[in-house]
Amino acid sequence: MADLKTAIEIQKNSLLDWITPSLAHIVCQCARVWEEPDAIDNVLLNNMTSLPSCSLGYVVDKTGEQVSGNILQGGADRSVRGQDLSTRPFFTENDRKSVQFVSPVYISKATHKPCLTVTHEIVGFAGTLYGYLAVDIALSELPLVQGQEVEKQKWQQIKGDPAIRSTLFMQTRSVSLMDRHLDDVVDTVTNLILEQGVFHAKLHFSSSRASLWNMNNPHDYQIHVLEDITDPTMCLIYPNRSYPQKAKIKAELVPAILNEFKELRQLDETIYLRSASLNIMNDMVSLTFSCDGTHYMTSQEFLTRGPKLF
Repeated sequence: MADLKTAIEIQKNSLLDWITPSLAHIVCQCARVWEEPDAIDNVLLNNMTSLPSCSLGYVVDKTGEQVSGNILQGGADRSVRGQDLSTRPFFTENDRKSVQFVSPVYISKATHKPCLTVTHEIVGFAGTLYGYLAVDIALSELPLVQGQEVEKQKWQQIKGDPAIRSTLFMQTRSVSLMDRHLDDVVDTVTNLILEQGVFHAKLHFSSSRASLWNMNNPHDYQIHVLEDITDPTMCLIYPNRSYPQKAKIKAELVPAILNEFKELRQLDETIYLRSASLNIMNDMVSLTFSCDGTHYMTSQEFLTRGPKLF
């Protein structure tokens, strides 16, 4: 399992392995006809079929001025020659330390969709840097490495609305309807997770409702008001299902986590828990407090920290 930065580098290196042989072939031809823009266009036109996932190819000199036209699959727009591309991400963030470079992902001005640009140096016979071949690739066409799982980040806190934080000590917790039935709510949700296929549950304590995601229909979450959650017959709408083997939170920890939610809700009258969620499949606990700050952590971190979050 890789961290986010490493996972991105794996994808970029895979892309370079896939595209570099084709780019190297094209830049050699471009170097031979560097002084002839029309000839460069023809090189790109003749070779775009070897880059089926690339939506656009073009050549810029070492200052970022576009030398070629914009070469599409089967056509060329030569009206763009001479435009300054030196402020584009593929040029500004290229550290010039490698022959190939993969830009950060950005939104294409042409398609308005996420894409990235791969560049390859164009070098003359004497080792002189002429410029760069650039090809744009839409993310939807990118041959990504499958199975990349990003390592879960450790506990993090995200601050919320400054206006809410500034008035924090002017407010106190109002007892909600859910507060009066916390034991029943915790018992019902515990049962739904352990025995009836709910893998993600979010409890909104202040507004007395719950959002539930079920394994049988994971793309369609259900919102239940307090009357639903405190009525045991609600369990009839969720079919019995054994606790998933792939869950990253052990079944025996679920009651402890939900009871800790209850304790945090009642711990303080000023800084109190407004909502909390638990996802057993990715081992994520999230907590949003009255200051509008939100905490994200693993179940073990949560059970270890507990009231220390305040």
